[in-house]
Amino acid sequence: MDIHCHPSTKPFLKYASGLNAKGKPSLWKEINYKLFLWIDEWLAKDALDSQSSLKQMSKGDSSYFLVVNPVTPMERELAKYTMFPLAIKLSLPFPRQITKQYFESMQRMDFPYAVRLAEELEFAAETENVHLMSHHSPDFDLNNINLVLAIEGGHALYDNPKFENTTQEIVERLRGLRSKHRLLYLTITHLAPSPLSNHCFSMKNVSKKKVHHFYPKNEIGISETGLRVIDECLHSTSPTCIDVKHMSLAARLQFYKYRKEKGYKVPIFASHNGAAGLSLESWKERCLANSNKWVRTEVDGKPIFSLLLKRPEGIKLRNVQTVFNPATINLFDEDVEEIVLSDGLIGVSFDERILGRGSKSHYLEVLAELELKHLLAFTTAAEADVVSVQEFNSQVDYYDVKMKRPTLKTSEVDARKMKVQNTFMQKTADALYFLNNLLHMVKVAKQTIDTHGLDRDPWQFFALGSDFDGVIDAIDSCKNGEKMASFEQLMHQLLTEFFATNNNFEEYGISKQQAFSDISEKLNLVCHVNAVNLIHRVMHWSSN
Repeated sequence: MDIHCHPSTKPFLKYASGLNAKGKPSLWKEINYKLFLWIDEWLAKDALDSQSSLKQMSKGDSSYFLVVNPVTPMERELAKYTMFPLAIKLSLPFPRQITKQYFESMQRMDFPYAVRLAEELEFAAETENVHLMSHHSPDFDLNNINLVLAIEGGHALYDNPKFENTTQEIVERLRGLRSKHRLLYLTITHLAPSPLSNHCFSMKNVSKKKVHHFYPKNEIGISETGLRVIDECLHSTSPTCIDVKHMSLAARLQFYKYRKEKGYKVPIFASHNGAAGLSLESWKERCLANSNKWVRTEVDGKPIFSLLLKRPEGIKLRNVQTVFNPATINLFDEDVEEIVLSDGLIGVSFDERILGRGSKSHYLEVLAELELKHLLAFTTAAEADVVSVQEFNSQVDYYDVKMKRPTLKTSEVDARKMKVQNTFMQKTADALYFLNNLLHMVKVAKQTIDTHGLDRDPWQFFALGSDFDGVIDAIDSCKNGEKMASFEQLMHQLLTEFFATNNNFEEYGISKQQAFSDISEKLNLVCHVNAVNLIHRVMHWSSN
């Protein structure tokens, strides 16, 4: 089960490029590239090769029953300012499967986002030999791969990067798409600035000369148009859940408060996330404790603040000490609490960067000035006012720079490319990072359940949200959908060893007397059961 992967992305790019001489590509098509020598590892890290084609998911050691395919029209910034065009130019054999001409058309925006969205949704919906879950067929087919559609990125509802459509046009366009396709969730923002909501900066590997194209806008949270889009999704007998992934921290807090004010009961999705490993209060304390290290950058009139945050430590097994990625793109403890209280679902990402795997002890956070002032003024959705410039300046010292990003002194660099002597742990340290994120959020879920007196299992709020084919550096122990079953076995092995050396069973919702049978049951929930249960509930919402 995977609640966030992109089997349609690469076949659709090939289809949209007009390379159909050998027949129309489909979600079953496995597309792989050959890049010159070392360039694949240096430039793309296998990200261009298929990771979630239905062919991969139906062979090897995997047995996929459910695939959620969020459609994401490529943002102009990705086509113009990242490594993709260069990687395609260097790919073999010729002619290239995804052409230079296609990227050039995206850079010029020859095709509107909304047209690409509609085309790819239709392309995915026509997939053969799967059961497409729809308005007319909302039940699972036990003998087939069940395909569920979703949308990632509110930019997809607009005609072009100028975002000139009216609110009414956007709402009506979304209503039309929701009428035609049974959309499980909408991620209202993505990797580049868009009108519905401010986003979390996450393009850390773009060159310094181009990275500012991915900086968030100097605004706070969700726009009025974004709120109307949320209303369209949630005020319905056939709802589309809101996915909080990629929303800025201020936008997420605003959404939780707005959802409660409107009385919406539809579950919250966090489709492909990691844990920040911190509460909001701890995050705020770290920001203020490092106030003299904030860097202020102004680009195109956009004031941006950068800070290197130390990675919090997580669980330790043998001689591997895990750490978290504390950036605001990941979930804070309060995010997890809100999702649990909504009876929602969190998909744990397979992206090494999101999970905190990396070579440095600090992580770069980038926030727009207004959102930073707002966030340092409050840590819960109940507290509200933006601080004044004078009050903010008294808390945070900064200096003006021109396109300069903060760097660490050599002495501060942490050699996290661990020299692990044990061969088993060398191969599986990244799987331990996955479990570190999962276990932290399970612990927070257990605390939430106990605090509110809920009759729930803390493991029932989590699923797999790999983000395969989302151009990620996937964990080595599960690079694609073929390896999911062996990855589940590996997680069982690591969890068994972890609980054999730790006595804190209860804080993770594990029975000490039945710990090892509980581990199998809990992993079954995460890997198989939870996603099916929640999607069934949403698909039959009108009868709930």
